[in-house]
Amino acid sequence: MTKEKIYIKWLIIFFVPFCLFFLPMSETFTMPMRNFLIITAFAILMFIFDVVDIAIASICLMFGYALFGVAPLSTVLSSWTGTIPWMVFGSLVLVNIVQRTTLMKRMAYWCIAKTGGTYAGIIYGLITLGILINLLVPSTLTGIALIGIAYGICQALELGKTKASAGIMIATMMGFLEAGNFIYTPNGIGVLFGIASTITPLPLGYVDFFVQNIVFIPLCYVLGLMTILLMRPEQPIDSKNYFVEQLQTMPPVTKAEKKVMLILISLLLFLLTTSFHGIDMMYGFLIAPFILFFPGFQIGEKADIANVNFGTLIFITACMSIGSAANAVGIGPVFSQTVLPILENANHFVFIGSVWLIIMLGNFLMTPGAEFAVFSPPLVQICLDLGVNPYPVLYTLYEATNNLLFPYESTLWIITFGFGNIYLKDFMKVMGCKMIICLAYLLVLGIPYWLLIGLLS
Repeated sequence: MTKEKIYIKWLIIFFVPFCLFFLPMSETFTMPMRNFLIITAFAILMFIFDVVDIAIASICLMFGYALFGVAPLSTVLSSWTGTIPWMVFGSLVLVNIVQRTTLMKRMAYWCIAKTGGTYAGIIYGLITLGILINLLVPSTLTGIALIGIAYGICQALELGKTKASAGIMIATMMGFLEAGNFIYTPNGIGVLFGIASTITPLPLGYVDFFVQNIVFIPLCYVLGLMTILLMRPEQPIDSKNYFVEQLQTMPPVTKAEKKVMLILISLLLFLLTTSFHGIDMMYGFLIAPFILFFPGFQIGEKADIANVNFGTLIFITACMSIGSAANAVGIGPVFSQTVLPILENANHFVFIGSVWLIIMLGNFLMTPGAEFAVFSPPLVQICLDLGVNPYPVLYTLYEATNNLLFPYESTLWIITFGFGNIYLKDFMKVMGCKMIICLAYLLVLGIPYWLLIGLLS
């Protein structure tokens, strides 16, 4: 990169926040809100242009909030006391240990052989696997397991940090998350309807949810095709026979690999039974890798911890602080009170489309859970006042929270990005196109289907 390009990027990084400094303040738009926008824009632009190490930009974001009075330092750094950073840390240590075995290669060879050995086959195969996993075990942790398989494939193919690798990782997570648009997940659509039901009873059955949203099944594969076209590798991947042979000729599983497999299976069982034992899943992700360092296992090495990308871990936690700071200055309530009344006189297409756009924009400032809490009650109330069925509106809200431009708004996207083989510019490119396709799909097929089955009238 030439010095001129670097200077231009820095000029943009400083110019945009400088312009925000002149936004007029009022009783509603306060100085802490303005400072929040300035600091957030400054940090996000540094993330986009990649002019400094990601950890430096993250530290500027977190401590900038405290320095300029957006939120107390204890609030900004509260993410470090939560479970997500430690879950990510544990999973990254575990991945480093597993990488030194052949387990990821075995999984990768098996998946590639089953999906045809081509780049498109891998994409579609992993999307299908994401849907099936949601049918069998609808859980955030199964999504983490799935992205681990995708990462294993990227490692086996030696794709490194490339467009092709990014495509596999992103498509895998898109398939898993988009399946939540038509398969009931307790930690997803179940949480949303639980919050919305504080306004009026909104029962939601497993079969009813599927029937009312079956139209969104093809969307998963449309997004897969989009990813294939945008992230196609420079050299074609067509090696099914090779990977089948490699799988057959691999040496027997070693004693160390059996121990790792035992821990992985135990971790999976722990995660699948959290509803029974009630122990936070964070402890599973921390204990599982650390057991491998103890006597009886002694597989973990000092390098497995030293090689953790702590810059990415700081980035993940700093991005989470955006939501904490936004809540501290009251961005969410002001945003909803200002925008939602505009929807009152809109027809179905404008109403639903506007809700989608509002929630998508809200992703820049709030996590999906925060948007569930902030937007679902007023949206349900508006629906009741207008005589509109709130179900498709809430379905739209849920789908829109999966459309984001940066990985920090979702735990699974944070973890996907945290594996370190996706450039932020590639992530933004795919997710930007996904936004356009999802909105078009909703307007062209989703709303007409809801009108056809009488959900909207």
